[in-house]
Amino acid sequence: MPQVSTCGSPMEMFGAILRQHYTDDELYSVAIMPCTAKKAEAARPELVKDGERLIDLVLTTQELAKMIKEAGIDFANLPDTEPDDPFAEYTGAGASSALPAASPKPLSATFWALSRPSR
Repeated sequence: MPQVSTCGSPMEMFGAILRQHYTDDELYSVAIMPCTAKKAEAARPELVKDGERLIDLVLTTQELAKMIKEAGIDFANLPDTEPDDPFAEYTGAGASSALPAASPKPLSATFWALSRPSR
């Protein structure tokens, strides 16, 4: 099927980038995803490169929201800090790629889950 792309999902591609950029043995990658199917995707044998999983753990946005609530984290009262800069300086050349377009979705799903009453 020549019309079907051979590239991986954004989660898979970002996992590969993390493994390339951070080569230390202590890297543990966690993906925050709104869909539980991402847990099965991360467990697929295709997502093992050189004997290492590209994604070590997948949390759903609901699971993350529950953890945040249980920890009593109040984002409105956290002090302002500079964001992490995991890849140092960048050119902005990838600003039109699929990954930045997809990345706000797990974040917005997490905040949606946080705004709901606890069950």
